Amino acid sequence: MSDIGEKDIFRRVFERSARAAAVVDRDGCIHLSNSGFQRMIPGSLLPQSILEILKMRRTFQISAEQEHARFLIIDPGTGRNQPATLTHLSGEPGGKNFFLLEFHSHFEETRLEEALQESEQRFCQLQQNLPVGIYRANRDGDLETVNDTLLRMTGYDSFSELQMAELGDVWADVRERDNLIRRLREEGAVLGYTVHLKRQDGSEFIGSFDARGNFDKEGNLVYFDTIVQDITEKVRAQEELERLATSDSLTGLANRQHLMKRLEYELKRAERYDTPLTLLMIDLDNFKQINDTRGHQAGDVVLRGFAGLVGRILREIDHAGRYGGEEFCVVLPETDLEGGIVIAERIRESVENHAFSGPGEVSFHVTCSIGVVHAESADMDELISTADRRLYEAKRSGRNRVVPNRVEELKS
Repeated sequence: MSDIGEKDIFRRVFERSARAAAVVDRDGCIHLSNSGFQRMIPGSLLPQSILEILKMRRTFQISAEQEHARFLIIDPGTGRNQPATLTHLSGEPGGKNFFLLEFHSHFEETRLEEALQESEQRFCQLQQNLPVGIYRANRDGDLETVNDTLLRMTGYDSFSELQMAELGDVWADVRERDNLIRRLREEGAVLGYTVHLKRQDGSEFIGSFDARGNFDKEGNLVYFDTIVQDITEKVRAQEELERLATSDSLTGLANRQHLMKRLEYELKRAERYDTPLTLLMIDLDNFKQINDTRGHQAGDVVLRGFAGLVGRILREIDHAGRYGGEEFCVVLPETDLEGGIVIAERIRESVENHAFSGPGEVSFHVTCSIGVVHAESADMDELISTADRRLYEAKRSGRNRVVPNRVEELKS
């Protein structure tokens, strides 16, 4: 044992031991100790003899022939009896014998407990500091824990208040919650799931859920953890971008590009399911004269007012858009020619009877001409061309009128 200080590998293993350990001789003198042993001893000074910290009046009664001995000694940190082991390391007849003294369960359990508590504290601190909502729920979706961010997000002052709230007070649509739990049971995790939630004051917001389930050995859902992000502004911004990309900035109706896409889709749908579809082409009469005599602001008033009148007449399944200038197009799915003529007449009469007024001026009236065409095929270009011919026929016939397909055109 005289060369113990030269055995670097032994020192490394000894130093990294999970147990508090020291090398002592038969008289209790300490020759070497690891960091765990030093942390365990109160105070900053390491004693010369193990007897000092154990406050024992007897010496170790261990002979050189004993290879291993277990006994109870006093833990210097707690004053309680502590299991320890002395293992004979080496020695020569008539010379010193060295033993490895190891403290057992208390040190290990204490360190593990401290490490666990430290880990839990770090996790809790991280959870509370994250800028996203976090909650854990049991298999039925009942809340078990939430972080402060989620409380702020939902407007509740405490976890107990949120926990006791009715489902209908938290979920704008409870079916979204049921669907989340169902998918977790089937898929194990759900990412980017969009839900609609309520704050305590009744206002709604849109949330994005990333949830992951924890399962038992039989594959049953035990609980699940969820990260919640408020994406209301993101969704609203995306909707606004889509609206700007598909809408006419002046009238708010669909722009030409988007309208043509809707028309193409509805034509294919009508052909697939053998349902009728009718197209209206509308032009405001003498619109250039309005701009020239009353100014472009008055013209803009007419365009916006016309869009509002059309919007009040059409159904939700219908599509209206600005085709160009003062010309508009209306797509009427599931509508035959007779139904299209009825809607066209309503639009014409509504425009004729409406009083428009420009900035600082007395009111004035406007009329419109409308061509009505029933789709006989999915050929969009032919449908638009036919509707244009009917529109200009209405204008040549004196304006302020509706002109549908000719009977022979429908049969051809």
